[in-house]
Amino acid sequence: GENQYRAFLLLKALQTVAHAYEQRSGPRTTRADPDNQARGNVCGLKSLTISLERHLVGPNTATINNCSGS
Repeated sequence: GENQYRAFLLLKALQTVAHAYEQRSGPRTTRADPDNQARGNVCGLKSLTISLERHLVGPNTATINNCSGS
């Protein structure tokens, strides 16, 4: 019940972050790409800040474990 709901919210949050990162960063290149010699050992991590409130749609409250799912 409650753990499944938390897992669902975490999944949606991670999907939102991944989507926002892809939109900001553009298409990814693979590390094994032989044409990607220019990067060398440069770290590709960049700062990313997003608000999950506008992306997640859900009820303001939820009653878990009431056998009706509402």
